[in-house]
Amino acid sequence: MKKVLIFFFIIISFYSKAQFGVGPKAGLVLSYDNILSDNFNLKFHQQTFIGSVYNVSFLLGHGDVFHFQPEIYYSQMGSRYYYDDKKTTYTQERNYIGANFLFDIGFTKDKFRFYGQPGIYLAFLSSGLIETRRGTNVTYSSLYSGNSIYGNSSFPVDFGFTFGLGIQYKIGNGWLGFNPQYRIGFLPHSFDEYDVYMFFNKAYSLTLSYIFIINN
Repeated sequence: MKKVLIFFFIIISFYSKAQFGVGPKAGLVLSYDNILSDNFNLKFHQQTFIGSVYNVSFLLGHGDVFHFQPEIYYSQMGSRYYYDDKKTTYTQERNYIGANFLFDIGFTKDKFRFYGQPGIYLAFLSSGLIETRRGTNVTYSSLYSGNSIYGNSSFPVDFGFTFGLGIQYKIGNGWLGFNPQYRIGFLPHSFDEYDVYMFFNKAYSLTLSYIFIINN
């Protein structure tokens, strides 16, 4: 019983001194496919898909070194391919609703804070489409319809790892931040029935944020 009371005392003491924050975060996403195939890249060339991401970030910190930052987000991701003659292109747009679980490890100097940010994410596909462009002829089809290079099977859940770097500047009761981030998925968003081609999400993002500290 004594050990339990000591444990709860430590937990209460930690949270009584912790910082809580919340704020918006948004920016650009540069995404493309990580392809598991021996010969796919011999047939098609890949281009970067430019989308956007919108987050609500929460902050739980204790001191300047370690912060835990869960986020809820909406992200536009995708990929684009073309043949050698560049007359036919396939563009797949995928929209996700998900959550990041990030860990900030850094230090503060004057009004600046510098940090690294490893973490994991879990996302669910909310919508998407495939655009096929042949010269001036453009057609659209539902996502995973099986009539393009993406195969005919899908998995609507994305899970993976993320790593970022960041710099924040103290303004008022909060922190203005800039955060480049890299993420890679470990669940395929598309694959054919024979598992010859498997496509995984991979993306870079550049975001701005402002985290308002509630109990500063």
